[in-house]
Amino acid sequence: MSISGISSTNVYQSSLQTWLQQLKSDFTDLEKSLNSGDLAVAQKAFATLMQDMESGSAQNTTVTSTSDSTAANPQSIGSIINLTT
Repeated sequence: MSISGISSTNVYQSSLQTWLQQLKSDFTDLEKSLNSGDLAVAQKAFATLMQDMESGSAQNTTVTSTSDSTAANPQSIGSIINLTT
């Protein structure tokens, strides 16, 4: 009987893909709320997006090179998309 190992690459890719799909959904929610003019909902959508980005970073899910700090840094994105009222 032969037992094959589990590829960590596949697990990593699956985790990364799930995380990216969640971010895409978060961006879509943010876009819809901004287009509708509902700032309260947009702020919640933005907070969710930031939380999910930080969650992915905490899991060592790196999507960009370390030299691209804007894409990997939720605070930089937060300063770009300012949703304060």
